[in-house]
Amino acid sequence: MRGIPQGYGRRLAYLIIGLVIFSFGIVLTLQAHIGYSPWDILHSGISLTSGISIGLVSTIVGVLIGSVVWFSGEEFGIGSILNMVMVGLLMDLFLATNLIP
Repeated sequence: MRGIPQGYGRRLAYLIIGLVIFSFGIVLTLQAHIGYSPWDILHSGISLTSGISIGLVSTIVGVLIGSVVWFSGEEFGIGSILNMVMVGLLMDLFLATNLIP
């Protein structure tokens, strides 16, 4: 029986901290109007067209692309799944709290 690898909890904590910082950075660039990354342009366009929040759009697009990758035979781990889910949720959280005017 395989157990949890040594140092896994620390690596997972670093991953989550990194995703929080990454999400905060995306919201900073969105709110500063200094330009969007290519994926943020896609998410923003879909969000403006559909009326869905940009974080939810980010999550939906991530899950769709992850599904295509998975069905094509590629494997991905917990980091990919957390990235798909947490970045969008955290973006919406940071935007909803109006932390960055």
